[in-house]
Amino acid sequence: MASTSLLISDFSQWQSKICTLNVRGLVVASKSDEFCQLAKDQMSAQGVTYLTFDCKQENLSTKTDDILGSENKAIFIDASRVFDANIFAAMTGTLVGGGVLFLLLNKNDFCYAFNLLDSAKKNDNKNDQIDPVLERVLRFNLQNNSTALVNNHLFYSSNSLGLIEPQENFPQLTQQSQLIEKIKRVATGHSNRPLVITANRGRGKSAALGIAIAQLVSQRPYQIIVSAPKLKNLSSLYKHLLEELSDLVDIKTNNVKRLLFPNNTKIEFLPLDKIIQTCPFANLIIIDEAAAVPVKQLIWISKNYNRIVFSTTSDGYEGNGKGFEIRFKKSLLASKPSTIFTQLDHPIRWSKHDELEKSSYKALLLNNDLTPIKHELTSHSFTNEISFELITKKDLANNESDLKAVFSLLTNAHYQTRPADLQSLLIQQKLHTAVLRWKGQVIAVALINQEGQLTSLQCQQIADGEQRLKGELLPQSLMLHFGLTQAGSLSYFRVMRIAVHPEMHNKGIGSFLMERIEQYALTKQIDIVGASFAATSDVVSFWNKNNFSFIRFGRGKDSSSGAHSLEVIKPMHNKNQVLMIYEILIERFNESFIFKLHSELKDLELTVVSCILLNQMIFSVRKLNSNELEELARFSSAKRGFSMVDHLLLRLFKSRITQLRNIDVWSNTEINFLVDCLFRQSDFKTLAKSYKLTGKQQCLNYVRNLTGKLLTA
Repeated sequence: MASTSLLISDFSQWQSKICTLNVRGLVVASKSDEFCQLAKDQMSAQGVTYLTFDCKQENLSTKTDDILGSENKAIFIDASRVFDANIFAAMTGTLVGGGVLFLLLNKNDFCYAFNLLDSAKKNDNKNDQIDPVLERVLRFNLQNNSTALVNNHLFYSSNSLGLIEPQENFPQLTQQSQLIEKIKRVATGHSNRPLVITANRGRGKSAALGIAIAQLVSQRPYQIIVSAPKLKNLSSLYKHLLEELSDLVDIKTNNVKRLLFPNNTKIEFLPLDKIIQTCPFANLIIIDEAAAVPVKQLIWISKNYNRIVFSTTSDGYEGNGKGFEIRFKKSLLASKPSTIFTQLDHPIRWSKHDELEKSSYKALLLNNDLTPIKHELTSHSFTNEISFELITKKDLANNESDLKAVFSLLTNAHYQTRPADLQSLLIQQKLHTAVLRWKGQVIAVALINQEGQLTSLQCQQIADGEQRLKGELLPQSLMLHFGLTQAGSLSYFRVMRIAVHPEMHNKGIGSFLMERIEQYALTKQIDIVGASFAATSDVVSFWNKNNFSFIRFGRGKDSSSGAHSLEVIKPMHNKNQVLMIYEILIERFNESFIFKLHSELKDLELTVVSCILLNQMIFSVRKLNSNELEELARFSSAKRGFSMVDHLLLRLFKSRITQLRNIDVWSNTEINFLVDCLFRQSDFKTLAKSYKLTGKQQCLNYVRNLTGKLLTA
């Protein structure tokens, strides 16, 4: 009993220091230790509501999504059965200054942590049995003064904690005040000057949004729309908004989704898809947690509204803001060249002396920047200086430089890269990491999942819809969606991610990497190389350029781009079974594609439709006779109406498909227009608007000119 009292006393003293310094504390303990319950009782006695997470629970990502944007004083994460890096990153970001994160481990992992305590600064105490990302979290955090460890009723903490001086908050508050003025200026200043805010967690961006809205509506009536992936993501924004407007609005009689004021002000929450569907009027539109929103939706907002604030987390659980800014910035500046970009650096929720953020970012590689390319690439480099290499998981874990290089490339190429992707990189045994190295520097990376070679029983169960296997996307797709049970026995390489250093774009590096992957696949006796990706025009063009064939569009859409998912494959040899399956897939895809253009693929990007039509479709059409050709010629010279020859023009297009591939003769605009007109069957009013023509007559004249060009092709 005396030892328990001493333990609680030590914890209380340590917690008091944490609160005084306004930093966050991390306590590492064994789940079986009675301290865990004692700490919860202590929190309850202090009136602190604590959160508990078991990393083994299913659907936990939904729970963490709901909590993003909230503020918490105490969090218990049970990592005794499995460690979830997403949960750790997300919950760390919601912890306020003076708060404590309790990380509960199993006995083996805790023993490792305890032994690491003495050798943390040596950085050489590795253990192959522990989750490699948990090992990184422990190794980096156990060097901190604000990290404590509990073992056998003893509370181990740093004596250096008391040496930290309490911090004044003036610089942070000044930066936040400046941001509030910038937000207000979007609504009151010149139009078409959106504001993009990026900040790490705890910087007060959501609070600034709430305060700015409150100050705006206090001055005059406004119609303001706020949006985010989920309403719960806006809890901090609404908290500060309602605190500022407590004299003007009674929340008991108001729905937080639709706040109405006596001066005709309305502040309304709307999901992004609802905004796009209804296009409501707004003096100001604010999108928070924008990195978790499909780029396609963000672009639509930027084109249809003149006063917009986009706000996103720079490095966090829900996606990486660096990649978000890189990918979205170009499109945004195209429609709004006066866009303003700003960043919050100073934390509000905790002191600048807080160590938990810095060490966790190092452990999870959340703030990892790309290394600039130091040399100029020449044609000689491809054959003599660029090397292809497979990096093992052990080598990645033990080589911090390579791990940083690989993960930074993935982060910048795929803006919703999450901490769990780092775990997959270091844990999943069937996942290969392939890189191109030039002058010692990693310039490109691909993640390749090895799939297939399933048993007869597994194949039958999957084909019958009785079983789904994790990490077997390609063979399962062929069996489940096409009924090709025999496809499960084949071996596959699925390229899950491919990323090239931005300074090496448009130099053929990605295609060069794919060539080397295919050569490697042959040495491993792989039957099919494939991929599944969001069907944006640039990505579809890349896979088409590398001679991959399109086999299936998914019904769902990619969460980051908003584009349809698309599967591609490429046989690695000419064996009968592989070729038979390949030919069936191509035939089935080509038959269904035209039909689906009028249903589930009606919103497919036009350049993607054109790419598939020109490069994969094989049309079997009856040859146009002399009378039909004469009718088309009459239409071309304005002697026939479009409705009299539309079906003939479609046949002419299909018969000239080979000639249309000549980019020296046919422009992308001409091809897209014909595809839009003949396959999408868009009316002239829609076509005129899409192609910036003055009206129906100019549109009709354009069709006539293209018909004449087709006739002479």
